[in-house]
Amino acid sequence: MPLDDSSLAPELFDLPAFSGDRKPGWCLAAPEGTLRVRPHIPTGPLQAGPDRLLAAMARCVRAQPRSRILAADTTLYRIDAIQRTRFCRFTDDISLWAMPVPMPDGRIAAAPVILSRSRIGRWDMGTNRRRVECWLATMLGFCGG
Repeated sequence: MPLDDSSLAPELFDLPAFSGDRKPGWCLAAPEGTLRVRPHIPTGPLQAGPDRLLAAMARCVRAQPRSRILAADTTLYRIDAIQRTRFCRFTDDISLWAMPVPMPDGRIAAAPVILSRSRIGRWDMGTNRRRVECWLATMLGFCGG
């Protein structure tokens, strides 16, 4: 199913400007040195380009239980989604970015960036890290990364 951003909310979380929260309920996967905060899980460029990785990210969100896409921008290769936790049904926010990475051979690869953060509470009992690890593995499977 293609990602159709025309029916989605236009406002995206400003992921490139994220500098960390004061509370510990978040986890970031990203290439080292690309954002204002150090990632918990370092990622790197994949063979897939940004369009292909973005499609895999959208497919990943749709495949997860209690998840939905809230906003997307196919020109920025970004998606904002939510997922409700299994037991208490707390809403967590997930921002995904298929970050374009110019390669030495001239092609444009993409590196996955995922930020999962709790809306409420001080501690997430590892939920955000497990989500990021699971979603990374799922999207890599979808895009053959």
